[in-house]
Amino acid sequence: MRIPFIARVADPTTLIRPELEKFIRETKSGSSFLVSGAAFWLVGALISFAMPSVTIAWVIYGGISVPFLAIVFGKLMHSAWLIKSPYAVLAAVAPVMELAAIPIMIFLQHSNPGALVGILMICEGVHYLVYMWIHLEYYFFFLFYLKCFLGVLFLFNVILGGALGWQMLISGILSLVAAILVARDSSHVGELYREKS
Repeated sequence: MRIPFIARVADPTTLIRPELEKFIRETKSGSSFLVSGAAFWLVGALISFAMPSVTIAWVIYGGISVPFLAIVFGKLMHSAWLIKSPYAVLAAVAPVMELAAIPIMIFLQHSNPGALVGILMICEGVHYLVYMWIHLEYYFFFLFYLKCFLGVLFLFNVILGGALGWQMLISGILSLVAAILVARDSSHVGELYREKS
């Protein structure tokens, strides 16, 4: 989806550098990472329902699996993962923000375990703003907004307080839907910004 506050142009190559368009197309806007994030959340939901005693450990440490799952999903989706591009460096640095959640979650795991999913969702959501600009994809803004908004509601027990399995299920579904949408748009990002005749 086109970012609405970027004007359409007659020739999208004046707006989108060829190397950026190539990066977006080859990485499918990072959709393999969205799928791996969705897998993290959905497996976490299953663990929460089947083995509740492992849930907290999964929420805190299970995210380590995301980059490895992204490699697997990238191969399955025919999406490039490690490509030489200045945009790849920025895309790799953005998720480091999520590491900030780990010490906070370790600190709260005994005193307020119901807050952990909300904290992680907020940290995850924030890094999607960077991806919105790298991939010129407005669906990342919606994902940022929904993850942060719901994360705050979960954090303060406004809705689904302490229901970690349901919280993770919702987060996983959001990531999966976003992955499908951004992968679809990545093949024709230039056309999204072309002026309509």
